[in-house]
Amino acid sequence: MASRSEPENPSPNIYIPPEWSEAADCIAYDSVTSPPPIAIVCGAKNCGKSTFSRYLLNILLQRYKKVGYLDTDVGQPEFSPPGFLSLTVVDEVTPDLTIPHLKTPERCLFFGDVSSKRNPTTYLNYIFALYDYYQKEYCLFDKSASPAKVGLPLVVNTPGWVKDAN
Repeated sequence: MASRSEPENPSPNIYIPPEWSEAADCIAYDSVTSPPPIAIVCGAKNCGKSTFSRYLLNILLQRYKKVGYLDTDVGQPEFSPPGFLSLTVVDEVTPDLTIPHLKTPERCLFFGDVSSKRNPTTYLNYIFALYDYYQKEYCLFDKSASPAKVGLPLVVNTPGWVKDAN
């Protein structure tokens, strides 16, 4: 039986584990949340964070017209060159989950390094600045605010700094 989140044209060279499909379904369809979901994808290096983030982005785009993508991985960002943190609003499915795609971000901050180790304070400040922008522009908390701001789901891709999480 196919998952309701199975993409119409999945990447032919990639295997999506059943656990990923279940997690994406849970985030995109089983949570009837207001505001829309915010998913933080974290884990160790080379565990599939970027691939799962792309997959989740595609699943969310089946339900929502647009999805925000907050990329905090300065070493291997999804939509910008290395050394940047960015918030990108995506409105079309990623056709191939194996290839990153450059896009013009909504907001992009130059960090200047491929690791946050040398300046973690600035790194965190940039993440907070991008998230604050997302909150201000895309989340409706005040009923008198613009009705166009009904909320935007957000996928947060993180660097592989997690160790021994088993």
